[in-house]
Amino acid sequence: PRSVYRNVENTNLHVQLTPSPYFSGSIDCSLVAHSIDRIGLLVSEDTYETAVSATVVAEATVPLVSIATTSFTAVENGVIVCDSVAASLVDTDGSEMLFLVVDLGSYEQYVTSVMWRSDATVAAFSTRADGLIPSMVYGSTSQRIVAAGAGRVNMRGSVEIKP
Repeated sequence: PRSVYRNVENTNLHVQLTPSPYFSGSIDCSLVAHSIDRIGLLVSEDTYETAVSATVVAEATVPLVSIATTSFTAVENGVIVCDSVAASLVDTDGSEMLFLVVDLGSYEQYVTSVMWRSDATVAAFSTRADGLIPSMVYGSTSQRIVAAGAGRVNMRGSVEIKP
């Protein structure tokens, strides 16, 4: 009803645009002001329309990560297996990617491979040279990406480190 939007003391109206959760990108729309003036049987109408554009800046969602064991023992020349690794990300617009990164620190020189084992569809990477990983993911040369995914990601599997 017209009376809902009428304020005799103040003619400033405020419009709030709230994007969907996890949305990022541009929103283009228009704002229309329609005025009607009535005096008896006389009616006067006028409309003003303007384009409105809003950019919603992407903000990475905090991933959920869990690992059953954080301390491992391996036999010399044996494979170290980090079982029960789970990582998930809720991203409804598909703009985010989730990376599992193993940082080997000073032991990087002793490792020949790092593998991700899972039944889910997850891309496996071993070095920065893969060319598919944004350079900002790597903080040092001792880091290896073991898995990546985008959108509503739910990774479950194990990391195998072979000396």
